Amino acid sequence: MKLIGSYNKKLQTLCELTDIKKAVITGNKLMKFAISNRCLGVSANQFGIIERVCIAKVNGKFEVFINPQIINAFGKQISKEEGCLSFPGIRRDIERPKIIYVSWITVNNWKQEENFKLFEGMDAIVLEHEIDHLNGIRLIDK
Repeated sequence: MKLIGSYNKKLQTLCELTDIKKAVITGNKLMKFAISNRCLGVSANQFGIIERVCIAKVNGKFEVFINPQIINAFGKQISKEEGCLSFPGIRRDIERPKIIYVSWITVNNWKQEENFKLFEGMDAIVLEHEIDHLNGIRLIDK
């Protein structure tokens, strides 16, 4: 998989879940990329794939998030010098919620399961960054 250019319009596109099988396949590819490139997360549209799926390292391990949605957010924290693979060399201090409540779908043996969970601290920062991508919001837009 290859990252698309920094100013490609697909990075500003709102992603929607259109095909669960495509999302699962894309999620597996994103997982391999994230592990081999030692990043904290990646989203499908960073590769030009307009599907609502991302990978984020939470609780110390990578997880596939299909159709993730932030349901609620609480508190404030500053993510110091947040970076992005789509904008190498650019770092920003960004105010983000301290806690986010997220829904997403997991698929095991082609059975879909809806999940709900609170994420705090760095996990919340990483996951919100990837959900921002899926909502067409870039690091440089913050």
